[in-house]
Amino acid sequence: MDKNNNTFSTQNTTENVNGIKTVDGFNTYQSIKNQKFSFDKNLLIVYLVILVLLITSVFVFASSIYTVYSNDDSTTSSDGDSSFTKVKAVYQTNGSLKIQQIDSTIAEIYEIPVGVKIIEIDHTNPLFNGLKVGDIIVSCAGKDVFSINDLNFNTPYAPLEEHFISYKIFRNGIYRTIIPFEE
Repeated sequence: MDKNNNTFSTQNTTENVNGIKTVDGFNTYQSIKNQKFSFDKNLLIVYLVILVLLITSVFVFASSIYTVYSNDDSTTSSDGDSSFTKVKAVYQTNGSLKIQQIDSTIAEIYEIPVGVKIIEIDHTNPLFNGLKVGDIIVSCAGKDVFSINDLNFNTPYAPLEEHFISYKIFRNGIYRTIIPFEE
């Protein structure tokens, strides 16, 4: 090969009828065309696993620093309050009430109180009489509610009806007190 102009020297190169250059009588075009490429299947599997793990970790990291909010008609409450949905964190208690936590950041953005928002409710449970989808529970039995852990429905020593349970809720911009067994 000529080092000055990066071309094959003419003494070793010939051109056949089809215009394909050959070097020393060996047809380079046919050589490349007929060559079978092989790969290591185990290495391919390792690369695919690494790729899947990388994509998964990027997704988890991105979802931990960015929470998606949307106006979704499926979370519109029965009284027409179509507020936000926090896609990242929806918690469920005792199978009858599905709620999501409203932290101080969300509360500030939407100008609502800190508490837990009712996403879904089973009205066959008398403990939740008077509550509606979209209500924000601010306190339960006189104690402030900041997370799902603050909702205490355990009454081990007496029937539930004998305990005074009340909810302070925020509904349509108004604070209300709900006593389930009086509803």
